Amino acid sequence: MVTFLPLWYGKINRMKSIARSILCILIITSLIADTAGWGLSPIPASQNPQVKRDVILEYYWRTRGIIVAGSKDDQALLRRNNADCLLLSCGKYLVEPHVAGDNVRLLGGIIHEDVEAVMQILASGILSPEDRYKYRAITELVVRFFPPEDGIPYTELAINHLVARMFQWRALMEEKLMTAGDLPLPERSFM
Repeated sequence: MVTFLPLWYGKINRMKSIARSILCILIITSLIADTAGWGLSPIPASQNPQVKRDVILEYYWRTRGIIVAGSKDDQALLRRNNADCLLLSCGKYLVEPHVAGDNVRLLGGIIHEDVEAVMQILASGILSPEDRYKYRAITELVVRFFPPEDGIPYTELAINHLVARMFQWRALMEEKLMTAGDLPLPERSFM
């Protein structure tokens, strides 16, 4: 005896299997998003200071462009500016070879240069006229708490450098990328 199944029978089976698949996906994703067991899990690797440092530096090496000063011209440029790290006009960072090998100093140099660039933008008032007032307030605070030792007033570059020096290490410590014991000796007395 031969029975003929209607044509729509195959479509119903396919629809049932699709519905089962969707239901399984919904159940699995809802179990993954359950936060009840998160307190028992280990600290994510992104919270490990060494891993976090490596990830941030990998981003800078790949996307922002860090140039290690290999030529005499590059090294002369760094010496003329009395710097281990410089932010170039193309947006890349030129660093001394010994700084490129030290993750903490490299991150500190990058932060230092970024803060100096932000201070120059605030001083120019390019983004908004209120930025000049903000910059003036920052300079007054710096002069009040760090008076010039030799009596000669600070230049704009010197103030930018002082502010960048303060944020350079503070930002690394607040992000737990370094401890106070990792600070270079001259910076410990400054902080």
